[in-house]
Amino acid sequence: MDSLLIGLEKIPTIMLEGLSEAQRKAYVIADNQIALNAGWNKDNLRLEIMDLKKLDFNIKVMGFEIAEIKSLLNDEDKYSEKVEAPIYEPSEKKPDFNELFDSDKCFELIKNIEESNISDNEKLFLTLAAYRHVSFNFENIANYYAHANKMIQGLMEESALVIIDYNKAIEKGYVTFSQRISEQYLVDHPHEE
Repeated sequence: MDSLLIGLEKIPTIMLEGLSEAQRKAYVIADNQIALNAGWNKDNLRLEIMDLKKLDFNIKVMGFEIAEIKSLLNDEDKYSEKVEAPIYEPSEKKPDFNELFDSDKCFELIKNIEESNISDNEKLFLTLAAYRHVSFNFENIANYYAHANKMIQGLMEESALVIIDYNKAIEKGYVTFSQRISEQYLVDHPHEE
């Protein structure tokens, strides 16, 4: 609105000096939150709040409820540690070994590789790549694991055919958190930074 239309020669303002970068960002966000009709670019807001967290700024003082902040930061990835894992009930019968996988495509490729006129190094490389075509039946593998001896179970865990302990799976690199999940985990568990 034009200041002349409301009869003012000067527009009243408040000058804030000496704010740190974190305080400046927090002020801009809080000032916009106060205006009830303020609109947000959620992506920009999410980035600003994450920047403030990295600067160790207490984001609770910006006029948002904690639930609002968590909801905003959870907007794209609905991540929660409170996921109920399915309860696995093994079958009473141990599956036959040949029910664990299908290797037809793999061995067909290996046969073609062996019959080809290429170097030994190329044959080795392509043979190793052919094993990617083995299809695993993970339900049967889980049932087989449940009936196997400790040595077989340990080797199946090492091969990541079954994952029993997700902490070990992360440690060994079988499972990785995406950057977004890692950031969300830090939001949900700030004491573990």
